[in-house]
Amino acid sequence: MKKLLPVFILALFSYTVHAQTEFFVFKKHQKTINTYYKGSYIAFQNQDKQWMAGFITKIHKDSFWVRPTIVVYGMMHIDTLHFPSQVYTFSDVYAMPKTGVQIDYTDGSFQISKTGGHQHWYWIKSGWIFRVIGAGYAFVYTVNGLIQNDFTTAGSQLGIAAGIFAVGVVLKYTYKVTWRIGKKYHFEGL
Repeated sequence: MKKLLPVFILALFSYTVHAQTEFFVFKKHQKTINTYYKGSYIAFQNQDKQWMAGFITKIHKDSFWVRPTIVVYGMMHIDTLHFPSQVYTFSDVYAMPKTGVQIDYTDGSFQISKTGGHQHWYWIKSGWIFRVIGAGYAFVYTVNGLIQNDFTTAGSQLGIAAGIFAVGVVLKYTYKVTWRIGKKYHFEGL
């Protein structure tokens, strides 16, 4: 009996080691950003620039199966819809959402949620607040000038508003909420 116990423990250990081989990692150069296992939730953008989100059902060395999952909120209940699994290779992934970016099913497709997620300083980084302030300041200055018959476009007030708005536009086009798969960001199957 005492001789069988180490054999049993060794067999159990080898089974658990084999069970842990189904995973892959998402890396920036050599630094691991996230590790995905069978049963993990994953969201990504495919080569057609369509978002996909769901649970991983199967993993191979260079591919994974995703079962899309949609949560539907009703007045008195919450429904979860599961669809058949779809296979994707690592080369099918175009981009991954940055940490804190939430992907939701809206209007018949998966999209980046502008209201959800946990994105630090999103309104400033995306330039939204600068565009609103610049347009609002220009509108108020124009309306006040027209009401008081003291409107002039030669002043620097509209230039300041245009400059603030331009900063917002530049931020909008430079701020990215995804990591583009390529040399810098990549997957490694283990």
